Amino acid sequence: MRKAKALNGLPNDIVQMYFSTLAYHRNGYMADHLWETAMRTGVRQGRIDLLAHRVDPEEFSTPGILSYLPRLNEHIRSELRIKGFPPDHISSAEIKVVITPQNEIHGMLSGQGVILTKDGKRIEGRVYKENAYPLRGNTTARMETHSKPWWKFW
Repeated sequence: MRKAKALNGLPNDIVQMYFSTLAYHRNGYMADHLWETAMRTGVRQGRIDLLAHRVDPEEFSTPGILSYLPRLNEHIRSELRIKGFPPDHISSAEIKVVITPQNEIHGMLSGQGVILTKDGKRIEGRVYKENAYPLRGNTTARMETHSKPWWKFW
């Protein structure tokens, strides 16, 4: 018999997988791609829909950011099967990404997984903070993002 609590860890799993070193695309990890796109476009928050393979706002829809979504979708379906739930039990699975002004100074971004089930349960994971680094080949990316010199932040 399946238990409702069995899926409580899934939002944390998907965020950890997305920010892990296994999620690498060409010249950087997913956090690096998100950071690069955010700094280039000026958008500081977004939502990654894992079931629909969409990213909102559209500026975040880059090949690097979208590349790992099929694997996360496969992981969700696998967890549902292992824990005895029907494949359509989850109606929405997303990762909320936010870069606050404080996090921007330190080169960090935050991600939180949120899952909605067919029976109306909302499961929110914890907020993970991840360091982001310039994509390989873009060595000045972090230095160009701040308008004031580093010593004026104190």
